[in-house]
Parts: sequence; structure tokens; C-alpha cells
Amino acid sequence: MKNSIIIIFIIFFSDQSLAKNVALLIGGGCEPVNSSRKSHSIDEFTDVKGPAAGHYNLFRPSMENAWQALSRNGWQVEMQYDSDTWEKPWPDSKSASVKSINTYLSSLMSGKNKLNDKDQLFLGINTHGSSLDHCVCIGDFDCLPVRTLKNTLKEIKSKTGAKIAILDASCYSGKTIEIMEDLPICSMSNTNPNTTGTGGVVWSHLFGLGLAPGTKIPDFYVNQLPSGNPDINRDGKLSATEGFHFGRLHSSPSFFPRISDCRIKSDNIEDLVNEIAPFLRSPGIDGENVNYSPDGAQLCQIEKLTDKFVDLLKVGQNLDLNLIREEMLNFGVTVDSFSSEITKVRQGVLKFKDLMRDSELSAYYKIIDSSFYNGSKIPIEIVDRVREKTDQARNIKRSILKSLHFLLYARCSLFKKRNKGNNHCDDFIFYDQGEHN
Repeated sequence: MKNSIIIIFIIFFSDQSLAKNVALLIGGGCEPVNSSRKSHSIDEFTDVKGPAAGHYNLFRPSMENAWQALSRNGWQVEMQYDSDTWEKPWPDSKSASVKSINTYLSSLMSGKNKLNDKDQLFLGINTHGSSLDHCVCIGDFDCLPVRTLKNTLKEIKSKTGAKIAILDASCYSGKTIEIMEDLPICSMSNTNPNTTGTGGVVWSHLFGLGLAPGTKIPDFYVNQLPSGNPDINRDGKLSATEGFHFGRLHSSPSFFPRISDCRIKSDNIEDLVNEIAPFLRSPGIDGENVNYSPDGAQLCQIEKLTDKFVDLLKVGQNLDLNLIREEMLNFGVTVDSFSSEITKVRQGVLKFKDLMRDSELSAYYKIIDSSFYNGSKIPIEIVDRVREKTDQARNIKRSILKSLHFLLYARCSLFKKRNKGNNHCDDFIFYDQGEHN
């Protein structure tokens, strides 16, 4: 009997030791040296040797952040970064190519590197991305279609049973959520499917949470974490869901990051978000890739989206809504009430309409158009006034977006409370927060 207990003990702990966390970080592609900034305030991220010496290494800070956070928390990290043009973010980094990426992922399905159902695989993408069928840039201006990654991840999931998560921080990365939609994995993005992006959104915060407390985050946009505890369920671990929402709620309100566990198609919210995202993404009076008019569709769609949230709050029990507000308070975000956030959105829409119908602004644009047509210099006072109006537009948009983020969080939480199921992002664990603190 005693020997049997010892054998079971050995088998149990040997089996547990096989569980591993594996990460593939891909980034840095399609960044031409001749268009990169030559001087930058963050000197530690300027290349000092090689073809790009003296130029700011655009994706290096974010990739260093991810490498340090994951390595510190016991992950086995493979980083594939650009080709040979830019200095690598970490000494062990390799050059990226479609072949090298596929070779690495294939190695996880057989032999000594094969994953099992106790393991986790994380795929992080931080590079330039295209809108057409969403292709992400890698070394030597090569392009990796995310749909091909989907096929590979589907095969890995089928053959190994490992938990899989992907975070795409490229432009138009919301398309990755759409592409991966039918896979039993966790998918996250920095942006909406139809908008460009930048750093400092989910990626910076998620990996900043994996660094030692008080450590300066090696990132251009976010150098330190905001206050708040992302461990909502108090289990001492950081799930993908918790890290994502912490990052989204604390990020600059210029984007609509997406997560696969929050499905917003069922009540038409997704279509409305897609309509307004390019408009709100732009800091100015018009939108990204769209032109605005006071009677245009963008503000109308914002109003329709707000109505959706009004309907949502009517069916949401007060108990649920109070719990959601407590969650957000733990994140370090204060919301008086969700009704007040709806009021803020409506007020923002009215302010923007007033701004666009400002006859003074219309007169300024006529002067600017005339100056361009005649080849004359635009009067500096006109430039200053238009800049002032543009700043007003940006501030109104950010206020609207901030409130919409709060309302979307409420929508996601209510959806999960009413639709119990397999939430893959809840089950994917990035860090054991108690291990290093």
C-alpha cells in the first residue's frame, strides 16, 4: 500500500511537471529605415549598429516588454523579429520569415516539443498589418496572412488539446477576432477590424502586469502601470480576460480593442461599432478614411448604439450592474452609474453637432480652400483657430469613446453572466501573480 502511494505521488507530480507555457512572439516587419525617425527621446530604443543605426526601432520596446514579462513568469519564449535590418529586441531573438514561423509552430505538434492538453500556447503579433484579408508584416517585407495561421492553430488544437491564445497588436487587428471566430481559442486585438492602431493599448498593459512591481515598462506609450487590481476573481492569477479588460479600460480612448469571449453580433452592436470606429479613431473633425458632415451617418450611428445600451440596462438586473461597477472599481476605474455614461455620450454627440455647424469654422475652411487653390499662404490666425476647433473635436471624441468603453465592458460582463459556457480567455492564464510578489 505504501509503495502504491509513492508510485501515485511520483506519477502525479511527474505529470504536473510536463505542463508548460510556450510563447511565439512575431514582430518588427515592414519598417523601412529611411522613413523611421532618426532622433528620439527614448535613446535606449535607438539602434546603435547595423543598417538602422541612429534610427528609432519602432517595435522593439513592445517586444522587449513581452519578452521580459513572459520569461519572468516561466514561459518558454521564441521571438522572431524582422530580418537583419533592425537590432533584435533580445539576444536570443531570431529573424522572422513565413518558413521559420511555420517550422516553429509545426514543431509543437510532434517530437520532444509536442504540446499536450495541460500546456498553453500564446501567439503575440506586434508589427504592421493590412486591411485586405488582414496580412501581418514580417522580415524583408514578407507578409503572413492570418488565415494561414488559423489553419495551423486549428491543427495544433486538434492534435495537442493545448490552450491557445493570440493577441494581435497590428493595424486592423480586429480582423483576427473575425478570422479566428469559430476556433476554440482566446483571440484578442488592439483595434477594431476597420481601423489602424498604435501601441499603448492592450499589449503594453498586459505585459506590464508581468513585470516586477514598480518596474518601468519598456514601452514608448506606457511607462508605468495605472492603479488597480486586475485579478477580479481573486485567485492570484491573471487570466487573458482580466489582462485584456484592464488594458482596454486604462488605454487612451482612441480604439475599440476586441476579445473573442465578448460576442457582440447578436444584438447588432458590432455593426454599429464598425460604423463609428473610423470616425472616432481620428483625433480631428473628420474620421479615419471617412469624411464627416453635420448630417452624416456617424453621429446617428452613435445615437443608435447608445439606444442599444439603454435597452441593455433595462434588462440588466441592478445586482448584476452593481457587481460590474465593483469589478471596474477594482480595475481602478470609477463609474458613477452606467446611465450617467449614456448621458455623457448623448451630450458629446450634441456638442459635436454644434461644433460642426459652427459658421465660423465653415468660413475658415473656405479661406483654407482658397489659399490652396491660389497657392497663397494660410493666415496664421486661421491655422490657430482651426487647430483650436480640431482640439475640441478630439476631446469630444475621446469623451464619447471613454464612456462607450465602460458601456461595452458592462455589455460583455452581462453577456457572460447570462451565457454560461466555455470562455476560453477566462481559462487562459498568463501569470501567477502571487509567485513573484
